Amino acid sequence: MRSMILGTVLGAMPMEAAQSDAAAGASAPSGKPAQKREVEKVRMQDGREVEFAGKSKMLKEALIRLPDSSYKSLDDATQEELNQTPIENVAIRMDFRNGATRTYHANPALTHRKVAHGMLQKYGDNLAAGVKKADGTQSDDLDDWALESDALHEQIQKGEWSKVRVGGGGGGMSVLLQALMEFTGRTADEVKDHIKDWTPAQKQQLRMDPEIKPIVDRIEQEKAAKTSHVDTGALKAGLKSLGAAPAA
Repeated sequence: MRSMILGTVLGAMPMEAAQSDAAAGASAPSGKPAQKREVEKVRMQDGREVEFAGKSKMLKEALIRLPDSSYKSLDDATQEELNQTPIENVAIRMDFRNGATRTYHANPALTHRKVAHGMLQKYGDNLAAGVKKADGTQSDDLDDWALESDALHEQIQKGEWSKVRVGGGGGGMSVLLQALMEFTGRTADEVKDHIKDWTPAQKQQLRMDPEIKPIVDRIEQEKAAKTSHVDTGALKAGLKSLGAAPAA
C-alpha cells in the first residue's frame, strides 16, 4: 500500500526538463540530418554534475531517502525499499541550471491531498490526447473514454504505475462491449475479462462478423439518435408547410 501511495504522490514527477527545447525535439526536414542538442554540464551546489540539454532551465526527480540518509531515485528503488520508506522520506529534487539545487520532503499531514492530486493528474493525463480507434482516428464516444479510464484503473490496482498498455485502439470498445454482452448474455465485467488480451485487429474483425455487426450497427444508431438532439418531426413538418411545388 505504501508503495502505491509513493507512486501516486510522485508519479507525475519523473526526472525531466521543466522547460525543454521544443524545436530540438521536432523532426528534422527531409534530407537534412537532425540537429544535435547542446548539452551543458553543470556542477551543482552539492557536488553532483548534472547535464542540461537544449534550453532546459530546471530538472526534477522523485527520490526516497534511505536509512543511511543517502538518496535514491524512486524509479531505481526496489519494492522492499519502497515498502520500508515512510512518507516523510519521500522527496523531490529540483536542479537549476545555475547550480542551485533544492530537495523537498513530503509532508505526511498532506498525504491524502497529494495522493488525490496525483490520481487526478494521472487519470486526466490518460485522456488528454483523447481515445483512438483501431484505425487511428479519434473516438467521440464518451463511453469509450470511460472504458479507457477503467483500463488504467485496473493497471494501477495491480501496482503497475507507468506500464505502457499494449494494444491501444480503445475507441469503439464501448459499442463492441455492449454488443458482446447482448450476444453472450454475460455481464460487462465477464466480457471485458475475456477479451482483455485481444488485439485491436481481433476486435475489429469481430465487429465485422455477420452475427455481431447487426448488433453493433443498431447500438451505434441508438447512440447517435440520443446525442444528435435533432427534432426530425419538426423538420418534416416544416417541409410539409411548403405546400405543393409551383407549376412550371
